[in-house]
Amino acid sequence: MKKIFKTTMAFVAAVSLLSFAGCQKVSKEEVNPTFDGEAVKTQFSIAFPSNVAKTKMSAATVQDAQTIASFRGMDNIVLYPFAKTGIVNTDPITSSDVKLGGAIALTSMIKPSAATVTNSIPATSLLTASNAVLYNDVTIPVGTGSFLFYGKAINAGSEKFVDGELTMVGDEPSKIVFKHTQTYAGTPSTKGAALATYLSGIAQAEHWAECAVSGNSAETWYNASLGDLYTAYTGLKAGSSLDVQAAVQDLYSTLRTNTDPVSINIVTAIKNATYAADANDDGVLEFQSTLDGFPADILLPDGAATLEYTAGTKTFAQVTSGDNTGRNDAAYTDFVYPASLYYYANSGIKTSNTLKNAYYTNEATWDGIVNDATNGYKDGTSISVSTRSVAILDAIQYAVGRLDATVKTANNTLYDKKGEAYD
Repeated sequence: MKKIFKTTMAFVAAVSLLSFAGCQKVSKEEVNPTFDGEAVKTQFSIAFPSNVAKTKMSAATVQDAQTIASFRGMDNIVLYPFAKTGIVNTDPITSSDVKLGGAIALTSMIKPSAATVTNSIPATSLLTASNAVLYNDVTIPVGTGSFLFYGKAINAGSEKFVDGELTMVGDEPSKIVFKHTQTYAGTPSTKGAALATYLSGIAQAEHWAECAVSGNSAETWYNASLGDLYTAYTGLKAGSSLDVQAAVQDLYSTLRTNTDPVSINIVTAIKNATYAADANDDGVLEFQSTLDGFPADILLPDGAATLEYTAGTKTFAQVTSGDNTGRNDAAYTDFVYPASLYYYANSGIKTSNTLKNAYYTNEATWDGIVNDATNGYKDGTSISVSTRSVAILDAIQYAVGRLDATVKTANNTLYDKKGEAYD
């Protein structure tokens, strides 16, 4: 027999038809003909409840139309067989929570008829009355008494910001976690770099930096007000395209009519032909659109973009690491897509020694399929060598997760709408 491994796990509700074989002695006529000494090929069915609960997310995203017609389909199905009867204890692991090998593959869907759809359910493939699908030739170990099931709702399109994205890690029940997928691919924005170069060119306008040094007060070009303006300008942190344009426009509006040499140098640097111009000479800058859209170009919100000034080189640079010089801002890698919709079941089983193809029609309800007193599934504690079909009792439901968040404030005090403080 196969060596079995001790584990724990979470599960999505499912219903299934399966055949199994084992090491017990039975007559030749009773044995599933696909039995190879360890497992049998069987049918496997999954069913869904008709309605879903309302949520704060959009109805299309969470399939909340109060009808199974909104089902988006499912992929990345992970189905684990366990020796334990009933449900699997995910924590702590007990002696009966024995996982019988790795995940089981679902391949050939026969009700409704569909092409090979490995570990997935197309959005249109649900029988009308039972909300079920039926797979054939599913190999499952003898001795299975329960199943643990996960499945991910298929994204309606390519937009992960709408449907979300999660990555399932681990194959032991007590070690499975779902990790968010970061939006940042690891390559800094070329637009962000170009914006930093542009801001650096302005900061390097002749004599502007020297105006911030009081020791230069004897120089003819010295201007203390411009020195204060330089300090404010080089303290710029927000670095999105919109933030940069707003800051430069404000600086330009302040200095464009000045006649002192340093102001003229700054204005000249601002009206850099590669990025900005004032073609109408009306004080309103026109910025080149080629540098618009940072940091959206690397799938980040405007608030994630930071450009930081280094006095020694008089240059700005794009910052990706976060929390620099006490800003407490987030790193690029801290931004993630929303959590995607997952399904889960942790269920006991019913079994049958006959195949149930004929039961799966558009008119048959799930209760009718599994609870028919004469020809339906029978209560069983585990799969035997004579089992030809198995039903996971529970219908697949939404998986429920928990999001822990920590909110930090400068003075560690939060106030409600009435102004009352919460420490």
